[in-house]
Amino acid sequence: GAPSDSDCEIGFYLNQGENGAWEKRIEGIIRSEGLYKTNNMLHSLDTDDMDWGKLTAAVELADVQSAANIAAVAEHLEEFGFLPDVRNESDIGHFLVDNVDEYTMSIEMEEYFDFPGFGEYFAEKHDGQFVNGGFVYFDSDRTLDEFLEELEPEDESINMGGM
Repeated sequence: GAPSDSDCEIGFYLNQGENGAWEKRIEGIIRSEGLYKTNNMLHSLDTDDMDWGKLTAAVELADVQSAANIAAVAEHLEEFGFLPDVRNESDIGHFLVDNVDEYTMSIEMEEYFDFPGFGEYFAEKHDGQFVNGGFVYFDSDRTLDEFLEELEPEDESINMGGM
């Protein structure tokens, strides 16, 4: 019977996500955009196989804060790559050579290979960046800029509570 959601106390608990950071982000969205938009976003995040670390990194790479844009990132999460615990360009190069068939090389050649240079090239080519917890990049037929152009403009007044 309350006239609006601002007249109510809203509580929720995530059984997934990392260290309460998503709870703080969601509380900020509830305050700034309302319960309806927050609920729509949460529907996009409600999957059993959601990779919360990758989602957090992708949201940071895309630099989005609004509920609609976070939902769009979640719905296109397969277009992002995330290498957890990668700290530098050399780690990127080693990871790719060791784990991606396209970049496999003979072990004898590794001594002569420029892993940091390859990691830097890959990061630039895929709009990658280091984030808390690893390295995130955009891995799609389109560019990150093309993806970002499809998103709604971010409201500069949105405040996510330090996230």
